[in-house]
Amino acid sequence: MGKYLKVVVPIVLIIMIIAIVFYKKENVEEPTITIKFNISKLTEDEFNRLERVNYEDSGISDFRILTYKVDMKQSNGITSRKIVIPDIEKVINTIDKTRVIHMTGWEQDNAEENFANYSYEFIYYSKGLNDEDVKKALSSKVVTVSWETIDGKATTKRFNVGNLTKIK
Repeated sequence: MGKYLKVVVPIVLIIMIIAIVFYKKENVEEPTITIKFNISKLTEDEFNRLERVNYEDSGISDFRILTYKVDMKQSNGITSRKIVIPDIEKVINTIDKTRVIHMTGWEQDNAEENFANYSYEFIYYSKGLNDEDVKKALSSKVVTVSWETIDGKATTKRFNVGNLTKIK
C-alpha cells in the first residue's frame, strides 16, 4: 500500500496542478471598463473662477463643460492593456473655431497595477453651438481599450464617444 501511495499521490497532485493552471488560463475575467462623457452647464462657482480672457462680456450660459472618465479594473490574468482616447480638445476646437479655454485632468495607468484611470475636464465657449453639435462632432471618435491575457489572447473593444456622451 505504501508503494502505491508514493506513486499515486504525486501523479494526482501533478494532474491537479495542471488542471488548475489550465482552468485559470481559460477563465480569465474580462476587465471592468467604465466610460462616461458628460456635457453640462457651468455652476456659478466654476464661472466665477474661470479666466475669461477675450470673453469678458460673455455670460455663464455662453460656456459648457465636457468631462470624461475612463476607468478599467482587471484581474491578474491580464498581462497588458492599452487605452486610446481621442484628443477631445482638438475635436471641440475643430468644430468651427478654437473654443476650449480651460482644460484640467489626470491619468494613472501604470503597467504594474491592475487598474487605469483617466479623468479630464474641458471648459469651452459654446455661444453659437448647441450641445448636439458637440455630441455630433464626438460621434466620429472612439475610445479603444485593448488587453492581452496570460494565455496570449488579445481583445480590443471600441466605444463610440458620441453614443457615450450624456447632456445634463
